[in-house]
Amino acid sequence: MTLREVAPARRRLIRGASIVFLSASLCLFAVRDGWAQVSVDTLIQRLQHRDPVIRSSAAEILSQMGPAAEAAVEPLIATLEDESPSVRQWAASALGKIGPTAKAAIEPLIEALKDKSYIVRSNAAEALGRVGSVTKEAISALIEALEDEDRNGRASAAWAIVKIAEKQLAESKVDLIPELEKARSTLIEDELLKAYGESLGNALVGILVLERKQERFLNKFKAWLFDHPLIAGIAALYLLLLAFWLFLLGLRPLWLLKINEWGFISLTLPKEFVGVDISVGHFFFVGFLHYHHRVLDAWVAHHLPEARQNFEDERTVKERAIHIDLPVNLGEEVGVGLKPAKLQTTFDQKIACVFIWGEGGIGKTSLACYLAQWAMEDVASKRLCKKHQMLPVLIESDFDDFLDAVSARVRMLIRQEEEIPEELLLKLLRKRRLLVIVDHFSEMNEISRNALRPGSKDIPANALMVTSRIQEKLGGIPKTVVEPLRIKGNGVSSFMERYLIARTKRDLFEDDTEFFEACRGLTKMVGERNITVLLAKLYADQMIAVKEGITTDRPETIPDLMLSYLNWLNREAGADDPDNRRVQRVAKPLAWRCLKTTYRPTLASLDEIQSVLEKENEDEAILQYLEGKLHLVQTIEPAEDQIRFTLDPLAEYLAGLYVVEQKVGNEQEWRQFLDDADEMPNAPEAIQGFLLAVRDCCLLKKYEKHVPGFVQDELARRAGLDPEAIKQAYLKQRIARFISDLS
Repeated sequence: MTLREVAPARRRLIRGASIVFLSASLCLFAVRDGWAQVSVDTLIQRLQHRDPVIRSSAAEILSQMGPAAEAAVEPLIATLEDESPSVRQWAASALGKIGPTAKAAIEPLIEALKDKSYIVRSNAAEALGRVGSVTKEAISALIEALEDEDRNGRASAAWAIVKIAEKQLAESKVDLIPELEKARSTLIEDELLKAYGESLGNALVGILVLERKQERFLNKFKAWLFDHPLIAGIAALYLLLLAFWLFLLGLRPLWLLKINEWGFISLTLPKEFVGVDISVGHFFFVGFLHYHHRVLDAWVAHHLPEARQNFEDERTVKERAIHIDLPVNLGEEVGVGLKPAKLQTTFDQKIACVFIWGEGGIGKTSLACYLAQWAMEDVASKRLCKKHQMLPVLIESDFDDFLDAVSARVRMLIRQEEEIPEELLLKLLRKRRLLVIVDHFSEMNEISRNALRPGSKDIPANALMVTSRIQEKLGGIPKTVVEPLRIKGNGVSSFMERYLIARTKRDLFEDDTEFFEACRGLTKMVGERNITVLLAKLYADQMIAVKEGITTDRPETIPDLMLSYLNWLNREAGADDPDNRRVQRVAKPLAWRCLKTTYRPTLASLDEIQSVLEKENEDEAILQYLEGKLHLVQTIEPAEDQIRFTLDPLAEYLAGLYVVEQKVGNEQEWRQFLDDADEMPNAPEAIQGFLLAVRDCCLLKKYEKHVPGFVQDELARRAGLDPEAIKQAYLKQRIARFISDLS
């Protein structure tokens, strides 16, 4: 042998040794840790190796793994066309060992019955028997394989046919009888395959017996139908009717609802007649389908475009059209951004309740209106509930009967004059197609507060959103708690910029120095306190008003800011309209009337408002002006016998100014005021906003109105503020203003 011949021989020897070593290593690993522990992914990769021996070894190991190699079905099917017979052989064997889950391999295995290699043909036939659930084409192909020139191939085909027959018998199937009888005839004629023929015959006998039983049952059933034509006709009619209802459910689900609303369909049959309460519609099957989830979804989809527009046109929603996303406390998560995905888990539950709580002006109502938009989203990933859309129903006033209140609001939302059927309303509520938003819950009367118990029979709203100034139990049901956060001092400029951009007013402040100086004005106003969203918005609106020349003064205290906002609302007053001083003079006692009972902004009856107007020598015309033109107050629908201020903090500060102006240094009245505050429900947490507002008004008017010195400290203590820290902050604020004035 020459040197040139030695080198390739050595390389082949080294390659062969490597292949043997790899195969042995995989086998040892499989034996040691069990076939299931061998990485199927690794073996699938080996099926793509350029060396046929490695591909073959990988297929062999997959064959030994059995059902654990299910993930390799598709790669093994591709390997059935490998150029190496050894690889195809083990691929066919592996597919058979995987078993019934390899159904996708039936057609490729049928093709493999024609392979040039007799071993591949034999393994393919055996694999078809192991897969079990085969077609008539597979049986025909196996019958042809009984003529294979190789005896092992014929034996494998015979074994596979017997296994398929036994599987048919076990599953009580009779659809392959002609093919199996043909296979039995072929097997009996072959001396070497007679044993398989006998086994097949035994299985075939059982299948034929089963077929006869089924035929006898069918014959008896047919005979019974002929003997009872009336019953058969009624049954056929019912089946056709059911098919028709199902057809409508698929294509025109709302028709089912309309059909059921026909008088005779919705009639309830006497309980004495049928034993239970049941309507005529149930006898015609439509009664079981007219509130199907597809019908409810179709009802929502039908009304959604109009409801979306009407909801956006509601005054409460329109006045909060600009929403700036801010961090919230969500359950146990602190300071997170609120996205639809965060709440979808809540609305996947059978009873979903979102509870939004925080002080006045923190943005509870704004957030609730914003989330309501998510309920109507067309894209599932952006919705509160992935499975379906919901119509938002906003309830802002007290209610005696929850269902009546919801019904009235839904009718207004979809502009429907007729009453909504109570059963339909209940289904919409229970199946979470209506998102009921109860706003200002902490300010509602005891009847409303006691009635709202989600999940109860009286409150069937299974998709509920509640806003409140205090934490509520709501009957103890699980709820997702959302707490909007104040804007921190270092986030004021960022919020202001986003708000100005949303209002397309950022270009008014081309000079960034001027913009940041204006933002610092708000920081000076509030001192060390973080601020509410509403306060920041009101200040931003005043910044815009100054730049647009509507006003020249930028307020330096929060009470002044509230009065400036009131003046801004009245900026387009005509010659015959009330001037700013008159608007302020009337608004202050009206605000106090809305807070006097509970020290929280709540509803006031028109009779109470009328008495205030008479005391101020005013008539209802100015009330109409405050509501119609300034949108300072709003009449609560549908009764329209109560009003409330549109912005709670504005009401608190106007009422605070009124309280300070009325007491004028009367120490006894101030002590009575503080005693009354202590007696208010859920004090002091629920009334902190008003107490802080009164305190700020005292600071503004303390010399002019001779406010006793103890009042500020007592108000601060009840509002949860540290008096000493307040004094230090106030001193810093005065120094900062002094330095600013010098510069």
